[in-house]
Amino acid sequence: MSGVSMGWFTMPVREDVATLLRVLDAAEDTETIQAFRHLREDETGPWIATVVDLLEDRRGVVKDVAHWLLVGVGAPAVPFLIDGFCRCNRGGELDIRRILRKIGPGATNPLVEALRSSHPSIRKAAATTLGEMQVLAASAALMALLRDPVMSVRQAAADALGAMARSTECPVLLWFAIASPDARMRKGGLRAIGVSGDPAWCPFLKTLLSSPDCTLRHAAVLALHRCGPQAAGILEGTLADEHDLVRLSAVRGLKHIAAPSSVGALAGALSDPVPEIQAEAARGLSRIGRPAVSSLMDALSHPNPGVRAAAADALGELGEVAAVFPLLRALERHDDERAFCALVRMGDAAVPALLAHLANQEMPPSLIEGVLVAIGRRAVDRLCLALDSPDPTVQLTAVAALTKIEARERRPPLVCVWEGPVRVRKRIRSMAREGLGAWLDPAIPLLLRFLHHDDPDMRRQAADALGEFRCTDALGPLSRLYEREPENVVRAAALNAIGRIGGDDAAPSLIRVRGDADAAARREAADHPGESGCPEEGIRVRVSGKGHVVAGSIPDVRAETARLSGEGADPWVPPHLPGMAPLVACLRDEDAGVRARAAEALGTLGWDAGSEEDRALLYFARQEWEKLSGMGDAAVELLIHTLEHDRKKTIRKHALDILRRRGDPRALAVFTHALRDDYSLIRWEAPLALEGLGAIAVPALIGALDHEDRLTRRWAVEALGRIGDASVLPQISRMAWDEDIEVSRAAMEAVEALGG
Repeated sequence: MSGVSMGWFTMPVREDVATLLRVLDAAEDTETIQAFRHLREDETGPWIATVVDLLEDRRGVVKDVAHWLLVGVGAPAVPFLIDGFCRCNRGGELDIRRILRKIGPGATNPLVEALRSSHPSIRKAAATTLGEMQVLAASAALMALLRDPVMSVRQAAADALGAMARSTECPVLLWFAIASPDARMRKGGLRAIGVSGDPAWCPFLKTLLSSPDCTLRHAAVLALHRCGPQAAGILEGTLADEHDLVRLSAVRGLKHIAAPSSVGALAGALSDPVPEIQAEAARGLSRIGRPAVSSLMDALSHPNPGVRAAAADALGELGEVAAVFPLLRALERHDDERAFCALVRMGDAAVPALLAHLANQEMPPSLIEGVLVAIGRRAVDRLCLALDSPDPTVQLTAVAALTKIEARERRPPLVCVWEGPVRVRKRIRSMAREGLGAWLDPAIPLLLRFLHHDDPDMRRQAADALGEFRCTDALGPLSRLYEREPENVVRAAALNAIGRIGGDDAAPSLIRVRGDADAAARREAADHPGESGCPEEGIRVRVSGKGHVVAGSIPDVRAETARLSGEGADPWVPPHLPGMAPLVACLRDEDAGVRARAAEALGTLGWDAGSEEDRALLYFARQEWEKLSGMGDAAVELLIHTLEHDRKKTIRKHALDILRRRGDPRALAVFTHALRDDYSLIRWEAPLALEGLGAIAVPALIGALDHEDRLTRRWAVEALGRIGDASVLPQISRMAWDEDIEVSRAAMEAVEALGG
C-alpha cells in the first residue's frame, strides 16, 4: 500500500489504483473528481452513494477506482452499498457483493437488517451475500425469509442456507423448516438440502417420495439432483410416479448424475408417454456416453425426433463406428439432419463401414455418396483405394464422390462485397482454389481405365472426374472417347472434360462438334471455346459456369476452323464461313442452352456483332429483352419466328410481350396462333396483342369467342369491345348467354360500349 496525493485526494491505496487515480486526474473528469473529493472530506455523507453509482460506469478506470475507494472506506459505506442493490443492474450487484465480502464482518449486521427491507431486490441480494460470506449468525433470519411472498427471495434464502448446511447449526434449522406446516418453508428447506449436496440426506428424502403431495415429491426429487451417485437409485424409483413433472425432474436428475448404472432406467424412460421426458432421457443417455451406446443406437429408430437427435449427436461425438448402419437407416427413414452430421463427424473412420454397406446394397448409393462428399478431404485416401473394388456400385459411387469433393475444394470461398448500397455474400471466381492436387494421383490411372468400361454411366462419371481433376494426360483418351462413343450423354461429358482441362490439344475436338445432333453436346462445345481466351493477348478468363480460372493459350479459333475445313476433317463447316461463324451459327440453335453458351463464348472471345441482325441474335441468345425491344425489323422477324416455333414457354412469352408493345401488323398471324398456345399466360395475352393491331385483328378475335378456355373468351370479348367495331355486335351479343358469368358480364358491357 502507498499513499497518493493529488491536492484533492489522499488515501493509502494499492500501487495500481494509485496509477488509475493519476490517469483520472489527467483526464480532468470533474464530476468524478468532485465525487471522490467529497468522499475524502466526508466518508459518511451522501457522496458515498454517488461513488456507488459509479460502479456502473462504462469506463473501467472509474469502476476500479470506485471499487477500491469503497473497500477503503469500509463499514461506513455498507448502508450505501446495500441501498445500491435496488438501483443497479446485474453487473453492479455483483460488484457490490464483492465489495461487501471484502469489507467482511463490518458488513454482517447491516446485511442481516437488510433481510427485513421492504424492497425485494435488497432482501434477495442481502440473502445471497450472507450465503457467500457463510454468516452462520444469519441462519435464523434466513429461515424466516423462507416465508417471503416473493419466490426469488425465498430461493435466494434457501440457497444461502444450503451453502451453510454443513455447519452444526443449520441441519437443526433445516429439520425445523421441513417439519413446518407452511408449504413455502418445506420447499425452501428441501431446496437448501439440494444446494448443500450432502448425501447424508438421501434416506430422509427417499421417505418424502411416498408423500401424497406431488409438490413435496417434486421438491424432494429436485433436492436429490446434487446428492451424487447415491441418489441415482432413489431417482430411478421415481420414474414410475404418476405426476409428469416428478418423472421429468427425476430424469433430469439422472442426467445430471450420469451414473452408468442408470442406463437401463433411462432407456426405459424412452417409452414414457410424455415427449419431453423421452427427449430428456435420450440426453441423459448421451451424457453417460460409451456405456449407453447400445441404448443410443436403439433410440435412433424412436418416433420422437428429439430422441433421435440426442442419440445421433452422442454417437457422432463418441465416434462409434458400429453405429454407422443405424445412423444411415435413421437418415434414410426420417431424413434426420443430426444423423447426417454424426456420420460426417466420425470422418474417415466411418468410410470403410459406409463402403461395406454400399457393397452389401443395404442403403441407396446416393445416400452414402452424400455422406462421403460431406466428409470431404478425410475420405479421399480411402475413396482412391475403393476405385479398385470388385463391386461396380462401390466404384461408381467412389468416382462420383471424388468428383464432387474436388469441385467443392476448387469452389471459391464466400466473401462479403458491396453491390451498390447493399452488402452481399458471393463467390469471386478469380479466387478459385487449387483443389486436392497430388492427393488424387492414385485415382488417375484407374479413371483412365474406366473410360473403356462397359457401363456408360461409369464412362460418363470417369470423364467428369478427369475434367474436374484438370488431368492433362487425359486429353487424348477423352478425345478418342468422344469419337467412338455411341451415347450422346457420354460424348457431352467428354467434351465438357476437354474444355475444363484446356490447352492446345483441346481446340480441335471442341470446334469439330459444332454440328453435333445432340443438344447437350452442342451446349458443351459452345461453352468451351471462349474459355481458353484470346491467344494473341494470352489473357486469363473464367471457365464458364464452373467458377475456375485457366490460362488462355490455344491456337486461334479462326485459323483452326479454316484448317479443318481445308483438310475436309470437318465437312459440316462451309469453306466460305470465316472466323467464328460456327459459334455465330449456334446463336440460331433451337436449344436455348446452346444459344446462351455460344453468346457467352463469343463475348469472351471479343466478337463484334457488326450488323443489326447479328446484334439481334446476340441479345436474343442472352435474353436481353429490353435491348431487343429497341431494335428494328431484324428483331421483329426474329421474335415472330420465336413466338411460333420456340419450345421454351417463357421465351415465347417474352417475345409476345415485345411484339405486343410494338404493334407491328406483321405479327397478326403469330398472334392468332398464340390464341391456341399451350401456355395459359400466352393465350390470355394474345387477345390484348390483337387488340393493339386494330380492325385487322377482328376476324381472329371473333374466332377466339369459341375458345374452350373461359378467360381467353373473356379477353377476346373485351378486346372487341374496346376496338369499337359495331359490326361485331351480333357475335358479342351471343356471348351474353355464355355459361361463364364473367364472360357474360364482359359481353354485356361490350354491347353497351358499342351502343347496342
